[in-house]
Order: sequence, then C-alpha cells, then structure tokens
Amino acid sequence: MTTARITPVTGSPAGSLGAIARGGTANLIGAGISAVATFAVVAIVTNRVPAEVAGSFFASTSVFLVAIAIAELGSDVSLARWLPHYLVERRTSAARVCLRVCLRSVLIAGLVCGAAMLVAGPPLAPLVGGATDQHEVVVGLLALAVFVPVAGVYDTVIAATRGYGSMRPSALVERVGRSLLQVAAVALAALAGASLAWLSIAWAIPYGVGLVVGWWWLLRLVREAETQRRPSPIGAAAVTREYWAYTMPRAIARICQILLQRADIILVAVLRSPTEAAVYTAATRFLVLGQLVALAVQNVLAPQLSKLLARGDRVAAERVFQVTTAWTMAVTWPLYLISIGLAPLLLSIFGGTYATGDLVVVLLAVSTVVSAVCGPVDTVLLMAGGSGRSLINNALALLVDLALDILLIPSMGMLGAAIGWAAAIVVRNVLPLLQVRGQLQMTPFTNAVWWVAGLTVVCFGLPPLALRFFFGLHWWSAALVVGVSCVVYAVALLSRPDLLALDSFASMVPRRLRPLITHRPASLKENYS
Repeated sequence: MTTARITPVTGSPAGSLGAIARGGTANLIGAGISAVATFAVVAIVTNRVPAEVAGSFFASTSVFLVAIAIAELGSDVSLARWLPHYLVERRTSAARVCLRVCLRSVLIAGLVCGAAMLVAGPPLAPLVGGATDQHEVVVGLLALAVFVPVAGVYDTVIAATRGYGSMRPSALVERVGRSLLQVAAVALAALAGASLAWLSIAWAIPYGVGLVVGWWWLLRLVREAETQRRPSPIGAAAVTREYWAYTMPRAIARICQILLQRADIILVAVLRSPTEAAVYTAATRFLVLGQLVALAVQNVLAPQLSKLLARGDRVAAERVFQVTTAWTMAVTWPLYLISIGLAPLLLSIFGGTYATGDLVVVLLAVSTVVSAVCGPVDTVLLMAGGSGRSLINNALALLVDLALDILLIPSMGMLGAAIGWAAAIVVRNVLPLLQVRGQLQMTPFTNAVWWVAGLTVVCFGLPPLALRFFFGLHWWSAALVVGVSCVVYAVALLSRPDLLALDSFASMVPRRLRPLITHRPASLKENYS
C-alpha cells in the first residue's frame, strides 16, 4: 500500500484539528487517569485477595460489561454520528428526538439484560467461580445485574454529551470521577476484607453516581442547543427510522467488540481456572492502557468527522484522519513497546503468581502496535455511514477470536487466549483499513506515520530490549532508561512540528512557547505540497 501525501491544511481541517487537539488533550489526560485507575483496581484486587477469588471477580465483572454492551445497542457511536449531523444544520428538534429514542431504548434493553443476568446468575456461578464460594459468586452476579440498566443509561448519557459538542463530561465525569471513585470503593472494600459480593458492589456503585452528574450536565447542553433551534425538514418518525437503520448493525457490532475484549477472560475461567483468568486479566491491563488512550482520541474525532462528512468535505476528513493517526501512534506506541521490553518487571506489580503472563503481554502488545498504525479506521468507516461493514468486520474478528480460543485455551491456557485475541485485533483493523482505502479513497499512511514509527522504535523499542537481555531488569535501571528515552523522544517530536501539525495545540500553551510547535515555512512546503 503506497504512502499518501498529506493534504494541504485548509481552514476546515485546521479548525477540526484544533478542536480535536483541545478536546483530545483533555480526554487524553482523563484517559491517563482512567488507565492508572483501571490498573490500580487490578493491582489492589490481585494483591489483597487470593488469585482464585480475583479470577472470579474479573470474570463476573466481564459478564457485567458484556451485558452493558448489549443494553447500549451501539448508542455511543450512533449519537456521535447523528447528533453533530443534526446540530450542524441547527435541527435541534431532530437531535432531541434522536436522543429520546436512544435513551428510551437503552433503558428498556438494560432492564431486560439485567433481568436476564438475574436469572442466569445461579447457573453461571459454577462456571466463573471455580472453587470460590458459590454463594458469594451468585450474590455478586445478582448485585451486578441490578446495576446493568444504570450503567447502560450512564454510558449513553456521557456519549450524548460528546454528541452535543462537549468533551468535558467524558474527561471529568467518566475518566476521572468514576474511575477514581471506583478505585477508592474497591480499595476500601478490599482493605476491609470484604467478600466477593461486596467487592463487586463496590466496583459497580460509581456508575450510579456518574449517572446523576452526567444527566445534569446533559440537560444543560440540550438547553443551550435549543437557543439555535431551526425547524426540522423531516418528522419524528423519519428521524426514528433513520436512527435505527444505522444503529441496528452498530448494536450487534458493539456486542462483538466487547466480547472481543472480555470473552477471553470468561473462557479462560471456564475452560481452565479462575486463577489463570486472574493472571490473564493482569497481563492484558498493559494493552488496555494504550486502548484507553486511543479511545480518548476517537471519542473526540468521531463528532468532528461526522461534521466534515456531513458538509461533504472529504479532503478535510482525510487530513484529520491522517493527523490523528500520527498523534495516536505518538502516544500509544511508546506504551506498547515499553510493555514488550519490560514485561517481566511490569508484571511483578501484581505479585509473583502473575509473572507467568510475560508472553501474553508481548504477543498482545505486538498486535496493538499493528492496530495503531492503521489509525482509527473503524471510526472513519462508521462516521461515513458504514455501520453494516463495521458489523461484518467485528463479527469476523469475533469468530476468529472464539474459534482460536476454543481450540487453543484447553491445551495452551492463557497463551492460547492471547493468540486468539491478537489475531482478532489484526483482522478488526486491517479489514476496515482496506475498505476505507478502497471505498472512500482515504489512507492513514503519511510521512508523519513512518517518522513516528521509526522514532518510537529507536527510543522505546531498542533500549528496553537491550536492558532486558544484556543488563537485567531492575526498577532503577528501567526508570533511568525510560526517563532518558522520554526526553530524547520529546525533543525529537518538537524538532518536527510540521509533520505532526503541532500548531493545532498552540492555543493551549503559553504564548512564549508557541514558536516551538508552529510550522516552519520550508518544512511546510516539503511536507504539505
């Protein structure tokens, strides 16, 4: 596949990149806090409770997250697609109808999924609980079932605030507030010696708190949007049909996505043991760190792409796609490459029992390196109206994952699960990449992408591997190597602000520092002609 030239920056993509830079930075900071909080929850549980109980807890919460994904019916992407589309045309009545249809359907689906989980709890407990006290597993699953409709509506409300143009609720309520409250609640429960059931309840309560705050914020945004009201050319019934025609494929695709992320943990617990599921969960947390960062950028990218494509500005949309790919790589590749080189040392955070997850970390990190270079292709496909193609891609990836899991987990354990997930990650990113390239004539590959790739390998790929195989892994030496690499990396990034369009961040830095991130004329001609 050939490298594309970067499209010249015009007012439209530059404005979109500025909005993504502002919202993305806030979300990125929030994602960093959320990633640390997610990591902390796993570390607290793995260090405070037996591995068997920890595995049952992780499997139970995975069942809960799958139930939420089913209840949400793809609302997050649907709202990101339609709300900006309606609001850019000032059709606030259509936006309000879309929001009402979405919230009502998610609430009903959440109640149904919660009820199904209540019924399935007792027969499911022996499968995910292993030798853990079955009564505790049952009570934990039933308690989580009660929170399914709450969590489903909460996630939808936060997605709606993004559709209405505000990234603050996502950053402050979801990534900071709920994440930190979850850490605090789980820590208190673990320190108090709480049972598995109370540990599950403590983990779920922050969803209820977040719903209250998020609902208040959404009402403010809706009222503000009503000040620019314009009559909609189509009625409520047409809006509803338009919404569901797009959303139904996305709902199934969303279920496939969450199963890709969580089915492995459940299957390892069922086909092997909860103890091995706990080790697998701990090992995959390093992958989740990078995924949260990528998701933070995609959450901001989706509404901007929707606006550009609604205006028919394909050139600006491709430019935004290319730059955000480079930005995402610049942040996530260092995390993945450090995980590959320092895997044994990083796993020691969870205790000696979890050191066996070394190969899992390496294998999944390699697959996510591949996914990052493809860019947010699924988001581009979805914002262009390709929810059906996205469904096919995610379904195929899930089939690959489940087939390899069922085949390999009984004999290879968590390594077999990692092989299945890694293969699915590659499928899920390469297929939409080919579709976006072939059908939309858009590609993420630019000089910036290859420059970031080479720079991160030199700074974060080679030094940790040299430390691991030639000098031995110690916390002090690893911190020194990573610290020096970060300084060199930052200086190198700032030396080429033109490639990464760093001037999009100009409004966020002090005036005296802005020359460091603005384009130089010579480089502008070289890279954007």
